[in-house]
Amino acid sequence: MKKLLFIVLVAMIGLQANAQLVRSRSYQAESGYTKWFIRGGLSLNTFSGDFNDYVSVGFKPGYEASVGFKHFFKKSKLYMGAELGVGTRGFKADDKKADPDDYYKYSLNLTQLKLPVFVGINYALTEDFSLDAHVGPFFSYDLAGKSTKDIYYEGEYEDDYSSSTTDVTKKFDTGLAIGAGIQYDHVLFDITYQHGFIKTDGFTSSNILFRVGYMF
Repeated sequence: MKKLLFIVLVAMIGLQANAQLVRSRSYQAESGYTKWFIRGGLSLNTFSGDFNDYVSVGFKPGYEASVGFKHFFKKSKLYMGAELGVGTRGFKADDKKADPDDYYKYSLNLTQLKLPVFVGINYALTEDFSLDAHVGPFFSYDLAGKSTKDIYYEGEYEDDYSSSTTDVTKKFDTGLAIGAGIQYDHVLFDITYQHGFIKTDGFTSSNILFRVGYMF
């Protein structure tokens, strides 16, 4: 009799634990859940605007690193999120005059604190692979920067200038970011384009980000 009572007691405890587990999973599915991630990679940075015809503007390589979260809504594939990180923006330019031997090279590289906010969708392609796309605004603030200018005259250095400053541009920027990528298990591969709206002397900045991350 005691053995039977013991078996019944163990079974009841097991059923109660299993019921709690089911309720916990059901609650998570109904209320949504949050995933955190870290990611970083390469950025290609440039400025766009009404440059003179003899000015050739190109990309300035940089970096991007951040930590963030995605909150998925209930059983939906939709999510919202944000991330905080550091990155770069800037550009390089060649200003060629009528004489091909007389010109100067200019580059700008700024380190900034960034806060993107986004909504997105994570659509499963297979059991391990999913397609991830997101869009939203971003906000940034320049922490430090460096501008350089190399002047050539008759094919030789006439003067060069280098300065650690952020006075050459407005420090605050905000704009729109749109990106897409592939998620394999916990690993994220992402390409994102960011375009700023704040003009500096008539020019706006834009970045192309190539990032790898890990979700946990």
